Amino acid sequence: MKIRTDFVTNSSSSSFTLNLMIELKDGRKIKYKAKGAACTRYANIYAYLSPKELADCRSVEELVKMLEENIKCRDKPILKDSDAFIKKIREIPSVDDIAKIYVSGVEDYDGVNKYAQEYTYDCAAGRYTYSIDGEEWSAIDGASGGGLYVSDRKMAEKEEEDYE
Repeated sequence: MKIRTDFVTNSSSSSFTLNLMIELKDGRKIKYKAKGAACTRYANIYAYLSPKELADCRSVEELVKMLEENIKCRDKPILKDSDAFIKKIREIPSVDDIAKIYVSGVEDYDGVNKYAQEYTYDCAAGRYTYSIDGEEWSAIDGASGGGLYVSDRKMAEKEEEDYE
């Protein structure tokens, strides 16, 4: 049963993981992972991110600001200037050095059943794709470990490969 394809919700026993990766034209990859669940550092992680919107930033500072403002736990930003991920982003000479941006949200319900959505923007090709794997379950008793919301998801074309 699909509930909402633009928002991941959790069952009471599930955990949500947000994954970000910025691939540079020289092949380097800058990765960020945040996990939300009652037993982890962040109880609920909500990310309001579009890889296309991130790629459209005019400067590295604008990209950092967007990342810092749009990943939250309990309505407070979780990325800070002191985080290794943000420091690595600031080392990028220019947004023109970015080849691809990946954003994914993975919901693990019980170790077997998962719901994953991944959005990729290829800066060089101007190609925006997504893939969805699994079936989204509704929240039980309002419990949630987080979610990924991609405002322009309808602009992305479906990727034929399964999410890995």
